Order: sequence, then structure tokens, then C-alpha cells
Amino acid sequence: MYEIARGSLDADNSIEPSALRDASLRMALALDAGHGEQVWRAAT
Repeated sequence: MYEIARGSLDADNSIEPSALRDASLRMALALDAGHGEQVWRAAT
């Protein structure tokens, strides 16, 4: 559920802004829903 999308790097190895936005939104929604421990485990 909280997996990081693979393939978000383009040819010059920079991160797409939309990938950062999507990841931060998923994290914020998970934290808001009370899943802080799961987010922490997934990040480590």
C-alpha cells in the first residue's frame, strides 16, 4: 500500500516533480489516517 513507485527516474537520473508530489501526498494521507508506525517502518 505504501510502496514507492519504481521507474520515477528519467534518463538523467533526476526525480520527476510529480513523483515527489505523489509520494508526499500518499505519506500525508497515511499519517492522517493513523498509520504513522507503518510509514516509519516502510521508510527505514
